[in-house]
Amino acid sequence: MNIFEFKNYKEFVDSWVKSKPKVGHGQYKKIADALGMSTVMISQVFSSDRHLSVEHAYELAEYLGLNDLEKEYFLALVQYERAGSFKLQNHFKNLIKQIILKSKDLKKLLPQDMELTEAEKATFHSNWYYSAIRLLTSIEGYKSIDQIAERLQLNKSIVSNVIQFLIQHGLCEEKNGEYRLGPNRTHLEADSPYIKTRQMSWRVKGFERMDNKSSEQLFLTAPMSISNDQYEKLRAKISEVMAELSKSVVKEKPEKLICFNVDLFEV
Repeated sequence: MNIFEFKNYKEFVDSWVKSKPKVGHGQYKKIADALGMSTVMISQVFSSDRHLSVEHAYELAEYLGLNDLEKEYFLALVQYERAGSFKLQNHFKNLIKQIILKSKDLKKLLPQDMELTEAEKATFHSNWYYSAIRLLTSIEGYKSIDQIAERLQLNKSIVSNVIQFLIQHGLCEEKNGEYRLGPNRTHLEADSPYIKTRQMSWRVKGFERMDNKSSEQLFLTAPMSISNDQYEKLRAKISEVMAELSKSVVKEKPEKLICFNVDLFEV
């Protein structure tokens, strides 16, 4: 759902609610709980000439999982409706137009087969969830902000901002209201300064999973003393396994999002 197609925040929220299962039954109750308001007050806001406070509008934008630009637009719509003078209303009307233009400009910046800049690589590899969200869009059942946020236990606003970043750089794309893996790929050279950040971020995620591990998972730590020949054979075998896995991954339909960490080093 494209918020920039709406000129009234109440109409946007109503459309968002109706897009949910059972035509949004019970959604206004959830919104009321998220905002710390009574259902009566929420009903009055969305069925009369009353309006949300700016504070409640911000909380609602967070609950809806809007990204930063969408959030800015939503708040501008609310403040336009709340404006007590023609002069102030005209100010927010102009602001709304500027944000719409900005959103259109971003859509024009979708690169094809372009490498990320250093700053963009730093952002993408700063946290595990950038690549996790990107890869998750390749799996059926994880095509919306809500589905991804629930699966990864992340705030919807975080997911929305990451999705916006991924779309802007061709790493994901939106089709018919669903997010999918984009045409562009990411690659880090072995000597990249972002390798360490990427590895540490995913390893921290692995440590978190150790607290809730199941029989499907495997965490192995095996310090040992071996010969030089055995070490070289082990290193070669691990490299061979990874090469075979990389080739087969692109041929089969993805069903699970996993992280495979391997550390082999001399102490």
